[in-house]
Amino acid sequence: MNDATTNVLERAKRVAALARENMARSEELGQLAPPVAEALHSEGLLGMWTPRALRGGLELDPVTSLQVIENVSYGDPSAGWVLMAASLAIGTGGAYLKDEAVKELFSGTRLPVIAGQGTRPGTAVPTKGGFNLSGSWSFASGIKHGTHIHTLGLIDGTHEARIFVLPVGKAKLSDNWDVLGLRATGSIDYTTDNVFV
Repeated sequence: MNDATTNVLERAKRVAALARENMARSEELGQLAPPVAEALHSEGLLGMWTPRALRGGLELDPVTSLQVIENVSYGDPSAGWVLMAASLAIGTGGAYLKDEAVKELFSGTRLPVIAGQGTRPGTAVPTKGGFNLSGSWSFASGIKHGTHIHTLGLIDGTHEARIFVLPVGKAKLSDNWDVLGLRATGSIDYTTDNVFV
């Protein structure tokens, strides 16, 4: 194990210890307690699948990624799940969006938190300069910590599938995650109605 791998696993264990201390509070809140959400940022774990070319990107290999998720999940399974889901959306956003969008999303003082759902597509109607997106999606793990949503839409007329990234504030969130376990993942539903993207 090299020094970089050891370092990121130590950071994951610190987050795990904090997540365990806050597990009951996170479950009560229906989202990760603020110190846990902040630790995912401060320890740099949200960038585990973000390209290294972007600030905060670790671009971890598959084995190290699984070890990071395992360590955080050992502290609190909800924290591990939110880390996995958000890191995937952040990383794919950084890797696949156009340069202008990447520059806008990743120009802040820390990584954006992108959450959402890639199933049950909405409808994206082409319009000048973009699309009007409407739909209803479920299981948006980590969206309560999100700055942006990534969500699936089918282009009206062609049925081409695309993932759209938009600010969380453009969607209506439904606080309906009423479950017995993994409550702190905050995997709620959300909708958009003719939102320009």
